[in-house]
Amino acid sequence: MEKIELSLNDKMHLTLGKFRTLIRYSSWVVVLVLFLSYLVIDSQYDVFDEINKYGTIKDTDDCQVNEVCYVFTPFSDDFTFTEESITMMYSRAYDVVEATVGIITISAGLGIWLVLKGRAVNNELKELKSQYIRQSYFMNFEMSVPQGNTRAAKFFNTALNVFPELKSKYEQTKKKGKKYNYEKKFKIGKYELDMMLPTTSGDIYVKFFEKLGFEDLKEAAKKVGGEFNENDRLICIANRFEMKFDDKNFEEKMDEIDRKFRLDLIQEDEKGYTVIWID
Repeated sequence: MEKIELSLNDKMHLTLGKFRTLIRYSSWVVVLVLFLSYLVIDSQYDVFDEINKYGTIKDTDDCQVNEVCYVFTPFSDDFTFTEESITMMYSRAYDVVEATVGIITISAGLGIWLVLKGRAVNNELKELKSQYIRQSYFMNFEMSVPQGNTRAAKFFNTALNVFPELKSKYEQTKKKGKKYNYEKKFKIGKYELDMMLPTTSGDIYVKFFEKLGFEDLKEAAKKVGGEFNENDRLICIANRFEMKFDDKNFEEKMDEIDRKFRLDLIQEDEKGYTVIWID
């Protein structure tokens, strides 16, 4: 197969996906920073509690810049440590607490922004990606003639122009001198899928049917549902569908199929493909 270059639209689509991932990871980092900050402050208050067991510590009124501004008075005269070492320890712990509070304030502000604005931006980017896939689906599956000697080859050659993540993964595999095996079957328990296509963002699974009805879709969703996530896509390709697409209940029936992954339906005949449903 000849080398396939990513188009400008493909690169934009992949960039949108990376930006969404960046927002999600940033949220996790904020949570981690807040948690670590809590542990740091908690440890410094342990220092304060330990010092208060052996004496009292107060601020000084005549403190100069870069001086330790505390005075320690021990409860007992036979206290082992020097007053200077205790006040230095207390001062350093206090500075750590102040710095950590600043970090918490900044992180909390970023966290609030991510919750209020980041989620809206993420949803907008998700919608843009969805629109791109829909447009690409119809442009390539509906308006091109499949190339290949097998059902798997015809689908793969067409899908390369539909999914930028697949095209990117395919190019990465070639650059490593490896072969991208698109005809590899994949089993989940005893349920067999005809193709498993790794991409740079989730995987694409394909199941070929001679005829396909709602009960077949429900069975497929039930069999694979526990293994797939929201980034995975199951594409069911059939020569004949035992369902009425013009039925006003068609969309309701599709929504009734329990799934957290994307589910697409494509009809295949001697002329090519017809897109029935895209998640």
